[in-house]
Amino acid sequence: MDCVERWLERSGERPARILLTDEPTGRAIDAAAAHLVESRVPAFAPAGCFVHVFASREEAERHAGAFGGRFRPAPGAVTEEAPLHEPPGN
Repeated sequence: MDCVERWLERSGERPARILLTDEPTGRAIDAAAAHLVESRVPAFAPAGCFVHVFASREEAERHAGAFGGRFRPAPGAVTEEAPLHEPPGN
């Protein structure tokens, strides 16, 4: 479970829009348009979060390939993306 999912579960809220931070640029992007990659590299270690956020599909694919990641559906996304790479050991 990633950081946003934990927050939504704890708060019990269902916001109309969720903004996430694109890792390469630091810009806020709509979660429905984000490309999320879960990898073996921590995204936010204090929270135990391994889900990385990208505005660019190409950046997400690069991260997935380099760090054994797989795509995750974004909160609020209309469709789910199929895994690009499976983490090692799966």
